[in-house]
Amino acid sequence: MGPLDSIAERCIREDGSPRIVVFPGDRRRRGYLLRSDADERRIRSFLKVYFIGHCAILVLGYLLAYTWARALIYELGRPAQHLVRAGAILLGVYALTAGIPYFVLWRSYRNALPGFVSPADEVTVAPRKLSRQQLSTAVALAITGLAFILGIARLVSQQSVLR
Repeated sequence: MGPLDSIAERCIREDGSPRIVVFPGDRRRRGYLLRSDADERRIRSFLKVYFIGHCAILVLGYLLAYTWARALIYELGRPAQHLVRAGAILLGVYALTAGIPYFVLWRSYRNALPGFVSPADEVTVAPRKLSRQQLSTAVALAITGLAFILGIARLVSQQSVLR
């Protein structure tokens, strides 16, 4: 359970003497004071369950969407000649297979939050600064993604020249 513990740990802050929980996905920068260790354990276990569901929907939804979209793409013709169409079909099927269950999970998550904290415990928190390692990881991922997109674009342009 190490990865789940580390993800849930990122939601708990110890800036001062009171511990504060910041729920992921909250647009307003607000946190809630944790009154006891039992409350903290309940919130941690709730966040772990939410993150398990979150990852399961995204990964299993992609696998299901890929399988269904692949069958549809091959029925419509040669996918190498229509990469944009194939990508749009995959994106559309993924939006249905993962989007709808994720929306239901998100609504249930948002409805469950008031049961863990009270509005009287709400405090404003400053946004976390990115560490050097997090910033370098984000830059590396952006460069890798850009290189992947450029590689696909070059492959598509070479195929169109060969025709």
